[in-house]
Amino acid sequence: MNRNNIWIHLCLAVLLITMAAVWGQIRRWESAYPKDRSADRPKQTKPISVKRSVEDREPEVFVKFKSGVTGDQIRKLAMKNNDSVEDAIEAVSGLYSIDDLDNADATAVAEQYASMRDLVVYAEPNFKVQLDPKESAKAVQPYDPTEPVDGKTPNDPYFNEQWALHNSGQEGGKANADLSAIRAWSRTTGSSKVVIAVLDTGVDYTHKDLAPNMWFRPDNVPQYKDDDLGIVNDGHGFNAVDNMNDPMDENGHGTHCAGIIGAKGDNDEGIAGIN
Repeated sequence: MNRNNIWIHLCLAVLLITMAAVWGQIRRWESAYPKDRSADRPKQTKPISVKRSVEDREPEVFVKFKSGVTGDQIRKLAMKNNDSVEDAIEAVSGLYSIDDLDNADATAVAEQYASMRDLVVYAEPNFKVQLDPKESAKAVQPYDPTEPVDGKTPNDPYFNEQWALHNSGQEGGKANADLSAIRAWSRTTGSSKVVIAVLDTGVDYTHKDLAPNMWFRPDNVPQYKDDDLGIVNDGHGFNAVDNMNDPMDENGHGTHCAGIIGAKGDNDEGIAGIN
């Protein structure tokens, strides 16, 4: 064999042996340090909350958690579901209002939490109940204070429309089918010590037939304190829809109910309240 060919074959053999050794070392390194395959996995993007109106941002569900479930656990669970814990209801232990940031159906969200039987007692959708638009007041005949009745009758011009207080059979009703307010007023016309809270659409506390009997928080009664809202100057009450300390009525229904209860009587104005 040609001596030159021997050297060529020898060099090729050394080169192949060296490459095999390097390749084997690389394989050993790969075995010692496993490849990070996170780059091969699809990236998970954190859900982004849907932009919604103020009305749509109301909490979708009320969830009652079992005793022993901590606030931190509840907040972590809500974050996992891309939800937000809006408030803890102090009146009911373990009850939270939760807002779904994906704008999902409230019933579906409630069912999702209700299925967590090891953590949740119950979950209910937070549906909004709305009143029909108030109708324009119909024309009525003012009450005639000279009408003969037993006991003292108030001189409020629309008292005759208040058949629940005094039913003389007006408008085709049944006479005396009432709560005998005139007879009760002969014993007492109420007391300023009686305080009645009306949970409704608010109240027009400036109404001239309500203002004289309107409650205002006395100085010796501390302002309402809430864990989330802080101190609330609830002089006339509280607006729980907008989380405001002004309960002014923009619908009329709450003022109507408050008038039945406490409109000032015998002041030649509007109606007479029961108290």
